[in-house]
Amino acid sequence: DRARKISLHAKALDPMLQDEAGGKLDKVSDEVKRIYDKWTDDHGTQLVFLDRGIPKSAGDKRILHEYDALKAKADKALADNNEDAYKAASDKLDKYDTADIEAMRIANAGGWSAYQHIKDNLIKQGIPENEIAFIHSYNTPAQKTSLFAKVNDGEIRVLIGSTPRMGAGTNVQERLVALHHVDATWKPSDIEQREGRIIRQGNSLYDKYGSDFEVEIMAYVTERTVDAKLWSLNSTKLAMINAVRNYGGQFEMTFDDNDS
Repeated sequence: DRARKISLHAKALDPMLQDEAGGKLDKVSDEVKRIYDKWTDDHGTQLVFLDRGIPKSAGDKRILHEYDALKAKADKALADNNEDAYKAASDKLDKYDTADIEAMRIANAGGWSAYQHIKDNLIKQGIPENEIAFIHSYNTPAQKTSLFAKVNDGEIRVLIGSTPRMGAGTNVQERLVALHHVDATWKPSDIEQREGRIIRQGNSLYDKYGSDFEVEIMAYVTERTVDAKLWSLNSTKLAMINAVRNYGGQFEMTFDDNDS
């Protein structure tokens, strides 16, 4: 955890440290602004994926309370050897993403937010605040529907969120021109889920420009940190997955699991 914080920003490790110019988050902000300016006439939109340094949101305490209550029920049922009660609580717990819950706890404990850092940078560079949104600020289905409509209309042009919050069901592809991986996940399926938001049909700018239209997908790596290792692990795991997917039975397959 410490290594991943260092790869993101020094303030993720200690909010009291001085800001560092030219780090990963500054590069992300610069690239978002470059693409924002390039696609201003078409109101091109961008997704920024980051699973750490999330902001606090109004519904966090309720979600954490519900999760903790279910966890307590599951633990009690297990101690009482009540199989039915344990299964009922466990089934409900499965609907929560544990990584998202942990990130939420960190955000609500106070301190520095990478999301806010990026947003502040973008505002300083001239992007209006009302054109930048955090997915974590939209919790109900109605709120998300309204948010997605604003992104598809180009009213909100930069949407920042985590893999669990901005995965399946985030249908905002109509004006997407870029996707940014600020951090790496542990699973190739998460990377595919992220990129599935932009590599899909229904982009009005493709309809407008045809084969001349291309989207940008960028991944950011801080030198001499765990970033490169995480992306390398994803590449190795994906190669194994694709080998299994395309396996025709012609030969024996063996895998070394040292990196797992």
